[in-house]
Amino acid sequence: MNRFSILVLSALVILFSSCEEQVPPGLDLGGGGAVADDSTYQASIEVPQDKNVLIEEVTGVACTNCPDGARQLKSIVSQNNDQGIMVAIHGTGFAEPYNESKYDFRTVDGTDIINSLGQPALPAASIDRIPDANGVFYRSKSEWSTILTNRVNNLPTPVNIHLEGNYNVDNNQYELVTRVALTKSYSGKLNLTIYVLEDGIKDYQLDNQVKLQITNMTMFSEIV
Repeated sequence: MNRFSILVLSALVILFSSCEEQVPPGLDLGGGGAVADDSTYQASIEVPQDKNVLIEEVTGVACTNCPDGARQLKSIVSQNNDQGIMVAIHGTGFAEPYNESKYDFRTVDGTDIINSLGQPALPAASIDRIPDANGVFYRSKSEWSTILTNRVNNLPTPVNIHLEGNYNVDNNQYELVTRVALTKSYSGKLNLTIYVLEDGIKDYQLDNQVKLQITNMTMFSEIV
């Protein structure tokens, strides 16, 4: 049985960097009939939560080295107390399904993200959507461990994110309630992103030059 995950992320988790998070253009609330309501509140300052790093890996069923990259990322996250959220975005020419594929893992939102952050050489991953000194968002495998470990250990987040969800089987709707609590003063622009992911999907994937049926994770949609 496939598992669905709702992940709430925020640009707030990376505010202590000298660079700003890149928000892909064209991603807006309303895809799939979503509606939103929001409000503000005042409360006692909360103790900061542990920082979680956003890892957006670009992959594709024909990318033979991408499964090794995903396994490496999973190992790095495990070494850092599981303080990393991995999202697999199936894009670029490597993501076109095989004739025998059951699914097409490509999404419009995924393509928008890749185009916004820059076409990478695979395997590649964006970590917290922070570019390097040359403005490059997608980092190579050799950089992943150093960047992720540094962000987990040295960059506390100034915001706590709380999430409650309720799925209504009768009308096939999901209600999400997110509460974002600042843990220190901040006056800049903030962005809230909600990912809807599914894992446990078994389909064909090229893995070290062998086409296998392996389990994939895919991003269904993003709401900003």
